[in-house]
Amino acid sequence: MKTDGIGIIEEVKQFIREPYAWPGNYPKVLLMDDGKCLCNQCAHDNFRLVIGDTKALINSGWQAVAVFIHYEGAPIQCAHCNVAIDSAYGAIEQ
Repeated sequence: MKTDGIGIIEEVKQFIREPYAWPGNYPKVLLMDDGKCLCNQCAHDNFRLVIGDTKALINSGWQAVAVFIHYEGAPIQCAHCNVAIDSAYGAIEQ
């Protein structure tokens, strides 16, 4: 996980350009400073807000802290549009 504003900004830009990791076509998710996540479309639509708060290190809920691959588990709900972001391998079997 990146802790500097510049490194995460580059990750956010890459996430917006490529919402899936390759090879494998795994879904990526943007983690915000409040612990909630954004889908690719919401990150794109709110790019200026995300980048501005991330550069200024403002803990507003719009500061990006990491981009990660959602390999397995329950779908993650986008905090902005409520779309379900499915994992690559589905729910964890118990």
